[in-house]
Amino acid sequence: MKYKFFLLFISIFVLNSPLALAANRPTVAPAGKNTQNQQLLQNQGSDQVNKPNDVGNSQTVQQRVQACQAVEAGIKTRSMNMTQFTFKLMETLGTMNNRVEDYYQRKMQNQASTRVSNYTALKSMVQEKKMAAVSVNTQAQNSLLNFNCNSENPAEAVRAFNANMLKVKTALKEYQGAVKNLTDAVKTAAQKGGQQ
Repeated sequence: MKYKFFLLFISIFVLNSPLALAANRPTVAPAGKNTQNQQLLQNQGSDQVNKPNDVGNSQTVQQRVQACQAVEAGIKTRSMNMTQFTFKLMETLGTMNNRVEDYYQRKMQNQASTRVSNYTALKSMVQEKKMAAVSVNTQAQNSLLNFNCNSENPAEAVRAFNANMLKVKTALKEYQGAVKNLTDAVKTAAQKGGQQ
């Protein structure tokens, strides 16, 4: 223990002595005179400042390409998910519509008390909204084909895709509303016929 304390004391004393401090102190050239090494360092520094930053530019371009590719992958995933969702929803709505039409034709159409007066109009509205949803979904998928990181304006393609996705959602809601209107009309007519 005494030995460690002694070594610590000696090392502090030796390192803080005036001779050690003078040896570690940088030499300062007289004011107004530049040494040859200082002049060389200044020249190298100004060369580095004026030199074009090729490494930084290539890194920036590389980062932008990587970001664009990440956006492209995200959009393609979103598109695939939206296509699957659209397909499932349209399949579900089609099944509902077919069941309602089948039920109406088998049990209600021949009875005057259960006949829906605007059945044909409601049925044609369902078909119209379905075709509109299919058309808008096709446009959205086609707009995605134009999206590429190498294209001139990828941001515009992203905006077009997002706008088309909103149109798809709106068209699906309208199709769903048309199927619901037909279903509600048939259900109401069936309840009235059952009460009489």
